[in-house]
Amino acid sequence: MGTGATDVSAPGNGLASANAGTFSTACAPAITITTPSGSEVWSGGSTHNVVVAMTDTDANLFVWVNVSTDGGTIFAPASGFTPGIRATTTTNLAITVPSTNAACAKVRVTAQDSTHLNGIQTSACFVIDATPPTATSVPADGATGVSLTADLTITFSEAMRASTTEPAISLSPAPPTGTLTFTWTGNAVAVHHTKLKTNTQYTLSVGIAATDISDPGNALTAYQAIFHTTSNSGLVATITGPATGNAGDVQTYDGSTSTPSGEITLYHWVFKDSAGAIQGTHDGTSASFTFGTAGAWVVNLTVSDGAGNSASTEKTVTIAAKQSGDFLSNYWWVLLLLLVAIIGAILFLVMGRRRKKEPEEEEGASAPSKSASPPRSPPKSSAPPRAAPAAAAAPASAGGKPATISCPSCGTIVDVTDTECFMCGTKL
Repeated sequence: MGTGATDVSAPGNGLASANAGTFSTACAPAITITTPSGSEVWSGGSTHNVVVAMTDTDANLFVWVNVSTDGGTIFAPASGFTPGIRATTTTNLAITVPSTNAACAKVRVTAQDSTHLNGIQTSACFVIDATPPTATSVPADGATGVSLTADLTITFSEAMRASTTEPAISLSPAPPTGTLTFTWTGNAVAVHHTKLKTNTQYTLSVGIAATDISDPGNALTAYQAIFHTTSNSGLVATITGPATGNAGDVQTYDGSTSTPSGEITLYHWVFKDSAGAIQGTHDGTSASFTFGTAGAWVVNLTVSDGAGNSASTEKTVTIAAKQSGDFLSNYWWVLLLLLVAIIGAILFLVMGRRRKKEPEEEEGASAPSKSASPPRSPPKSSAPPRAAPAAAAAPASAGGKPATISCPSCGTIVDVTDTECFMCGTKL
């Protein structure tokens, strides 16, 4: 400053001597908040890092963090964070998120350099979810007559994280086959399962490992629903087969029309006599059985599914005693063989008698021709003449009479003592 400078007196005293000095300017630290960026949903009471990038001529800065849960109107020191010296660089500032729901929460970071200049930066809005989720279900707790095949539906009070929620869902007792599978629709999940057992108490549970979609997630308030299933298995056993028969008959019965065929895993047959005693069993779609005695028999069929459910039906079969006429139906071929043998024997006898008759007829025919020729003159000899041979005759009995005769109708040779022809029946 030069000597031309004067004080306020009139006309003013000049500056005794000129004065000169130097100085430099200083800027407040620059801060950029990269997290939270505005898309986060942080769980109330959880720990998160506020990520900041700081620049300044100083190598270190004094830093503190404030949080607002009302959109930035009021800020309070962040819980879990201790103000202090931080390096002038990109750094993580860990804080504890307030346990208060907030649709627009903000953090404010202040960094002060050695000249006491402050750099201040406020983040974009982010969400704080401080409420644990809850659940309801269909069937509800205490429900009865629940379907064996319908899906179980669980509805949550807010969006849930599938990766933690699905493993926390259980059904006890567990279905006998298969595992639970899931389909999500908004805040609800359909629990698919294989067929359940009739008249059984089940417990549907969702454990506290299930969390909502906030980061890292609020744990579910544990949920369970106890329900009872219906007594209707949905199975219908049906027997197709005869209702009557005779003792010794083999009867076949079929159960393939039982429904629903796609669920049936076992067909079990039981055959009971009229006294109720079991005389046979069989596993399979159909069964064949020999009814040993007469009476009212019972054929029982039980069908079962993979869950252990079953349904039964019975059919009464009236079995009659075995009839004597059954011999003809079973052994007709024996009678046929006997008949053929008899006819063969008769033909053999007839042919034998005909062969015997032919020589006799030839001899009888030659005798008259010899007698018809003129008598030869006896030789002139002293010896007496020889008698001519007698004509051939039909075979005679011991008394000199013929032993056989021909039937006048068919010519069959028959015995003289027969009263009728054995071939044509003509009376003799």
